[in-house]
Amino acid sequence: MNKLVLATALALAGSIFTGAALTPVLCAPIEMDDVANEQAKEKLELEDMRHELKDIKGEVNGAMQGLGQLQHMLNDRIANPAKEYHLFAREAAVDIGGGVKIKTITYNGNIPGPQLDLREGQPVRIVLHNQLKVPTSLHFHGLIVPHNVDGLPRSKSSAPPSVPGTFRGGPGTAGGAVTVSLPERMVKPGESYGFQFVPQGQGTYFYHPQIVHMEERTRGLYGAIIVHPRTGKQADVDQVLMIGELKNESEAAKDPNARPIYIVNGKTAPYIPPIEVRAGERVRLRLINVCEETVPLHLSGHKMEVVSNNGSDLLEPRVFRDTIALNPGERMDVEFTAGNVGVWSLASEKVSQTTSNGKFPAGIALVVRYQEMKGQQATPQ
Repeated sequence: MNKLVLATALALAGSIFTGAALTPVLCAPIEMDDVANEQAKEKLELEDMRHELKDIKGEVNGAMQGLGQLQHMLNDRIANPAKEYHLFAREAAVDIGGGVKIKTITYNGNIPGPQLDLREGQPVRIVLHNQLKVPTSLHFHGLIVPHNVDGLPRSKSSAPPSVPGTFRGGPGTAGGAVTVSLPERMVKPGESYGFQFVPQGQGTYFYHPQIVHMEERTRGLYGAIIVHPRTGKQADVDQVLMIGELKNESEAAKDPNARPIYIVNGKTAPYIPPIEVRAGERVRLRLINVCEETVPLHLSGHKMEVVSNNGSDLLEPRVFRDTIALNPGERMDVEFTAGNVGVWSLASEKVSQTTSNGKFPAGIALVVRYQEMKGQQATPQ
């Protein structure tokens, strides 16, 4: 029985391995080069995806930085808004003291015009309204601002579209020269113009018409600009003195040789308000000479420390003077400590600038008066 089963099993096994109906399965050989190519291709695709993700990340970071900068600018504008001033150039009769009125031209009806108190880094917009019968312009004396704010002005009717510059070798120039567009800021009667800039450099400056309209300055078109520091200790008393001269046209019509009337902040002596101080105070005087001649100014009873000359830092440290000379167009900041109680003279050393028809006081003569002496005579002695 066992032999029969074994024989049958062997017969079936033989039919499986040798039957015509059953054929062996053949597998195609795998090429190793194809596998390597596929892997390299996948690696390149992964690398490309990595670069794309990196670029996207960079763009997102850049956008976020841009949004951060924009937010910073918005916050800065909210915290540091632009100041705006309006100057109206117009004719007016100004009282120079004692009821004497002179018909002249002014900013906002007064001589000097409004004091512009600016701060370093704070944007400002100054709008000039010309209510005169002739064109005018505006110059920011001593301030360093862009050409499109304070360059020599041209009227629209006379200005060429552009003027070849003299700079050489600048980028984007043709033939080594640049073309500079001229600003059109000659303000005609009835027109207005806005000047916008960010003041830099603390100091004492002033505004007046450009050199093409210089005669308007001699008739009263000027005013002080003070650029205050962002931070820092201020003087206890901070006083601007604009020293100018006016021609009385009615007197000039009678006498062509009549001398001009010298004024300080629009008044002539003895009608110039005194500088009021208290003992122990630190006093700063911002002196601006709008005259056409030098003014030698003497302060009695004190030594003045020159702390700034024409908006600049000290030229030499710890300079003390009792008399300083101001040339036309110059500004000088001086300080002193109120340590000598009394009523003291601050006046020009030129007789012609402190008298009128031989009478004193007149012109550039005022007093520094201590509050402790209030009620004392305020006329310079």
